[in-house]
Amino acid sequence: EIIEGCADSHRDVRIAASNALRQVGRGAASVAPALAKLLCDSDVGVRSAALESLASLREHGAPYAQVVAERLQDEDPTVCVGALSCLAALGEAALPFARVMAEVLQREQVLDRAAKIWEKPTMVKFVSPACSVFEEYLNSKNLKKCGAAILILGHCGA
Repeated sequence: EIIEGCADSHRDVRIAASNALRQVGRGAASVAPALAKLLCDSDVGVRSAALESLASLREHGAPYAQVVAERLQDEDPTVCVGALSCLAALGEAALPFARVMAEVLQREQVLDRAAKIWEKPTMVKFVSPACSVFEEYLNSKNLKKCGAAILILGHCGA
């Protein structure tokens, strides 16, 4: 019944369904496909809620890392940052997307929020595959990007 709510025509019902699925817990791999479908919803709030819920599934959400990575290019900055946070939660499955995850910092409107996510200890495993991107930022004339790269690389011990 909750999964059916993901396809409801009302955005509030889809958001509530996504949030309810988050409560099901990490052992509920069966809810991941419904959440992944919501990542392409036309409503920003629904996409954001689905990212948070999918992140809570951790390894059960891992098969959907590609779909989550596509949200890094979302026109909405909140969804973009949510996708970065979700990929961090998905762990090893997100490693192929490390470079794209780092490239999110090129978007001025998400730079500060994305940099805070990159500074978390869980992101250390993503720094090495994305190192060339951070090196580009170190040479950038954009002081915010350069500063973010210094903080991230320093925080992660790179």
